Amino acid sequence: MIGGSINTNTISPLGAPDETNAGGAMGGGVYIITGATMTMSDGTINNNIVSATSSTAGLAEGGGLYIYTSGNFTMTGGAISGNSTSASAGISAGGGIFSYGNMTLDGGSITTNRCEGVLTVIKMGGGIAIPNPHRKLDIYKIKIKN
Repeated sequence: MIGGSINTNTISPLGAPDETNAGGAMGGGVYIITGATMTMSDGTINNNIVSATSSTAGLAEGGGLYIYTSGNFTMTGGAISGNSTSASAGISAGGGIFSYGNMTLDGGSITTNRCEGVLTVIKMGGGIAIPNPHRKLDIYKIKIKN
């Protein structure tokens, strides 16, 4: 992504209240699929929301960006800010970025992202959540403040 913006999306799982969506809600701004690569050198991923309820497995992950297994993301500029995840049950994680893939962060900023939920919700990684420690993460010169 060179220039441009991805702003103000709201992602909630589909389905009637009596249906179960075991996948939860993921990737409010961008969802990088297995094997895909994205490079962000400018632009913004701002003010996106991922929301989940107990009837949708309670998974709200990657308010701004969700990187699936073996996906690749490189950030050399731009901003990921003001994104959030919210859950009424289960897990709220990665307000800015949730990654099962590989990341190189070498410029830009990740700021004012958040994870929200009721008291019983597990909240982790307002800026970045990386649940799989076996993936590649390289951090150089980037501002992270959440």
